[in-house]
Amino acid sequence: MHTRILLLLTVVVLALMAACSGNTKDNTPNDPAPAGQEAPSAEEPSTEEPSDPAAEEPAQGSNEQPAGNDEGTQPDLFESGVFIDWNSVEDPLLDDKLKATLQAFLTAVTKPDEAGYERLFPNHATEDHADFRDVLEKPMNYRFEEVGKAIEEAGRILVPVSGTSRDDVFGVREFSNNLYFKQNEQNEWEVILID
Repeated sequence: MHTRILLLLTVVVLALMAACSGNTKDNTPNDPAPAGQEAPSAEEPSTEEPSDPAAEEPAQGSNEQPAGNDEGTQPDLFESGVFIDWNSVEDPLLDDKLKATLQAFLTAVTKPDEAGYERLFPNHATEDHADFRDVLEKPMNYRFEEVGKAIEEAGRILVPVSGTSRDDVFGVREFSNNLYFKQNEQNEWEVILID
C-alpha cells in the first residue's frame, strides 16, 4: 500500500515538474519584466506567439544538430535494452549467479518477456508489487545503463540500477530503482522487491 502511495506521489511530482519546466520564456513575478515593461499578471494569458519549430532546425545540408537531439532525450531515437558493461561490474556481493540473475531480469523487462519476469520475480502479483507489472503491460521502454554498489541488508541483497525510460506521459527521463534479491530454497537468486 505504501509503495502505491509513494509511486502516485512520484508521478504527481514529476508531472508538476514537467509542466513547470516548459515555462521558461514567460515573465512571471519571479522573473521580472525588462526595464520599462510591465510583467503580465498570472491571471492574464500570454500574448507571445509560440516559436516556430522549423526555425530551430538546422538548414538543409548543415551538420549542426538541434540542441538535445540525442538518444537520451529524443523519443524517436530511444533504444531500449540492457547497455551495462557486465565486465566492469565488480562488486563482492554480486557473485556470478546473482549477476546472471540480474542480467536475465533486466533483459526480461526490456523485451518484454513475461515468463522470464514472472520466473525471476515470483511474488510480482502480490498487492505490494502489482504496480511493477506495468513494465510489461504499458508502452514503456527501459534502457538500463548502470549498476550501483550492492548492499547486504537483512539477508537480502539490494542492487541499485539506473538508466533512462520512455513512456507516453513523460517522454524520455532518467530513472533509478532498487532491486532486492534473496536466495530461494533451491539456492537460486530471485527478485523479492522493487522500489
